[in-house]
Amino acid sequence: SLATIPGKSWPQDQLGTVGEAVLSFLASKEPRERNSPQARVALDIGSTLRQRLDDAGRRRFDPRMAELVVPLIRIGTVPERMIYDNDTIAVQAGRPVQFALSNADKMPHNFAIVLPGTMEQVGELAEATGRDKDAEARHFIPNSTNILASSRLLQPGKSDSVFFAVPTEPGVYPYVCTYPGHWRRMYGAMYVVA
Repeated sequence: SLATIPGKSWPQDQLGTVGEAVLSFLASKEPRERNSPQARVALDIGSTLRQRLDDAGRRRFDPRMAELVVPLIRIGTVPERMIYDNDTIAVQAGRPVQFALSNADKMPHNFAIVLPGTMEQVGELAEATGRDKDAEARHFIPNSTNILASSRLLQPGKSDSVFFAVPTEPGVYPYVCTYPGHWRRMYGAMYVVA
């Protein structure tokens, strides 16, 4: 109900109570649920609320909210180019993130985050196992301990979401499409920073 009322109409003396409710609601959710439709409403209310707080209120609210937010990173494909639309991202070490993936291309693609220095090895393994009987069932993601997280194979016009606990070790972690033949062109770099 609160989301339907313009933020400028919210009573000033109730902003602290609303802020505590938003923080409490988000804290009650598992990190992988903090981008759900219900959590997005709470995040929007928090964003509107923040604009109404004075400097001291923002100094109290912002760090607590930052601890609860799970960044939602959107990554898509560029039609007929066999590339991701975002080839460089930065994430904080040890914090969860969620990738919202979408495929606007006319061919299928997937998304795999791999350990630093292993993209070529994973790509060659994907090509070597791309004709195996179970390749489609595993979404053309090869069986490798070098893969930290992956999506399902996205057909044209489809989307997927991948929740990922970012490693604590800073570095450059490649992400790549492991559909046979794609890894040599379709990749990006995830910078894990302290």
